Amino acid sequence: MGRRGGSADEERTTRYGAPSGLTVGDRITRMQRLGKMTTAWDARNMSPEKLTQPTTYRVRVATEADAPVLLALLREFAAHEESAQFMLATEPRLREALGATPPLLRAALVEGPEGAVGFATYTVDFMTWANSRVLRLDDLYVRESVRGAGLGRALMRHLAEVGTAEELPVRWEMRPENASARAFYGRIGAISREKTVFRWMPDAMRRFLAE
Repeated sequence: MGRRGGSADEERTTRYGAPSGLTVGDRITRMQRLGKMTTAWDARNMSPEKLTQPTTYRVRVATEADAPVLLALLREFAAHEESAQFMLATEPRLREALGATPPLLRAALVEGPEGAVGFATYTVDFMTWANSRVLRLDDLYVRESVRGAGLGRALMRHLAEVGTAEELPVRWEMRPENASARAFYGRIGAISREKTVFRWMPDAMRRFLAE
């Protein structure tokens, strides 16, 4: 993902096209359903070898119609992480999750003239210790050919817009050895805490239940 921050030339235009009388959460959900939350800017801070003329990118909310695009990016991300064998997402399940009411999965796409070049996927969970719902960032990815343009920062800005509108903190996991990601998240004010993540798969649970 992009590690450099945005320049002063970045122009952010976010449109909240919801009728009056809705709560903040309702407005965010409506914007996500309609794909109307967008952020646009000129990538003028991109490294010269990657940019021949100013290119406009935008971040927008993904809808169920974007399931094929999101799936392609998820598979690209998995291949980049050398974990393609673990990527089990399918277009029908993504379409179902993005289109549910409320959404089981939320996502944002970053797009340029060449189409979608990155994404963030996240869900809304409830955290008992915080006595609050939280946004859980699942994956964030920016194609290598456009890194250095502040696109990762723009995706995190989208999460910040959603989180502040709904008054929700954002949580995520990362590999401890990913020093560049740790530095990037530190620059935007995120706080890290070391933690071991366990995954209990159905086969293991069935063996446990059979004991």
